[in-house]
Amino acid sequence: MRARPPRHDSSQSPKGNLQGLMGMGTLCLILAGPGPGAEPTTTTDGVVLELPDGPAAKAWAGVGSETAPHPLHPNLRKACASSSPAGTAVPTWHMWADWVAAEAQESAPARRAALCLLARAQGRHADAWGHYAKLGADPRWVASVTPYLLPGAPLDSSVEAGGNLAPLPDGVLLQPFLPPLLEDAGSAPVGVAWRKATVGGIRVGEATLELTISVEATGVQVDLIHRGGGPVKVAILIPEPPGYEIRIEYLDWMQTEQPRRPILVDLQPGAEATTLWGRMIERRVSLPTGQADQLPQSLVQGGLFLSLPADDPQRAAVGEITPVLAKLLGVRVGLTEPGAPLPGWTGTVLHLGNSAERGQRLTWLASAIESFLLQPR
Repeated sequence: MRARPPRHDSSQSPKGNLQGLMGMGTLCLILAGPGPGAEPTTTTDGVVLELPDGPAAKAWAGVGSETAPHPLHPNLRKACASSSPAGTAVPTWHMWADWVAAEAQESAPARRAALCLLARAQGRHADAWGHYAKLGADPRWVASVTPYLLPGAPLDSSVEAGGNLAPLPDGVLLQPFLPPLLEDAGSAPVGVAWRKATVGGIRVGEATLELTISVEATGVQVDLIHRGGGPVKVAILIPEPPGYEIRIEYLDWMQTEQPRRPILVDLQPGAEATTLWGRMIERRVSLPTGQADQLPQSLVQGGLFLSLPADDPQRAAVGEITPVLAKLLGVRVGLTEPGAPLPGWTGTVLHLGNSAERGQRLTWLASAIESFLLQPR
């Protein structure tokens, strides 16, 4: 443990952000409330989830206490075994491509749920919440996937009626997902957009817990509160916002020795909230933004080339996914090396960079292809 920084309390966020928080979507809605824009909640048993106003909150609002979850896609757990596209096995790329191609032809909730959780496993936050919102027409699918986003339960966890998690084992690893953006956030924010989500009624061992995750200007905060039962331990992996890297982590404002590792938290009955904080910096990886209505002509006429050194240990695996991408996009996709000339007069090159950058670049590629093919036509 090292020096303790000043406490960063999400309650000190600007007033405008607090007003945006007042309109959170929740499991149980009642008409009476403390003021305009508020959606207070009440529940006696089970999960309570508060999300920022927006499509995801509207989807969750359709889940009732008796909503029975659907079973997940049989291949989903295998597909999500890797937490980064850089480590994704070739069969997973094939499954992803099949799901995206089929979904582009005709939407099916089972595929949307699978794409949602695969995006979650790969840290594609906007994609995951976008798929989640599309599930709103069938609350049973919303109930099926929600616990794997918040509080971020393992994929082998059982989900009961109403989106409730079956009791989790003592010491379980939770990987809470970043909350979706506020609906009224307007244009894309510069930097990180502040938002917050809370999930209660989490049963771990003999205890019941509440988890709040907040995205701040300089980091991500996770607060855990023991709400009942006996003592329990929980491991938490703080998520990284896209385009940012968490370099320093704190447990109750004491710096941990090894960042980007699960942090084991000992929760005792009657104790104050335990706070985890990840301080982040912007990654120096420049990637295109926005979404095109059609493929650029350089890509259509010349193809896409993934660039990495000839002696890169991942080159063979990357080469195996090029036919998958070619089939999805309907263009030539191949490999090249840094500085090597392209075979034709034009083409698009994506430099995959070093091993530290590769996950983010492949995440961007998967997200860009998925968003392009599934956009409304």
